[in-house]
Amino acid sequence: MAMTAQPASAASAPYACPWDGSGLGSYGFCLFYNSGGNGAKYAMWDPDPDLAGSTFNLTGTTSAGYGKPVKNNAASAYNGTRNCKIVVYYNSNYDTRNGYDIIYPGEAKNLQKTYNENASVGFHCVPK
Repeated sequence: MAMTAQPASAASAPYACPWDGSGLGSYGFCLFYNSGGNGAKYAMWDPDPDLAGSTFNLTGTTSAGYGKPVKNNAASAYNGTRNCKIVVYYNSNYDTRNGYDIIYPGEAKNLQKTYNENASVGFHCVPK
């Protein structure tokens, strides 16, 4: 029996991120309020040097965290892009001091170095 690889957009439940609507095949990047892709989520398609002012505005597996600030409150992440390495930084302005987490295309995981200490998100994409 042959095994087939799943596309980057096919993260296992509960991780899920909304489609960007551009037709480019990207499910974007999501930060989740709780570990394991649970709770409310925040979707992104572009980098953000400072998450201040952003809120968990999508209901996920539950509404836990809905309306709360994203900055310093994310516990897990999903990278639904096909060609972008996403970096979640502890500090604003993509500052690498104090740590960062890398989430590769198709990867879903709990944040380690930036668990509830996340201030900016960088996208490092390669052209197709």
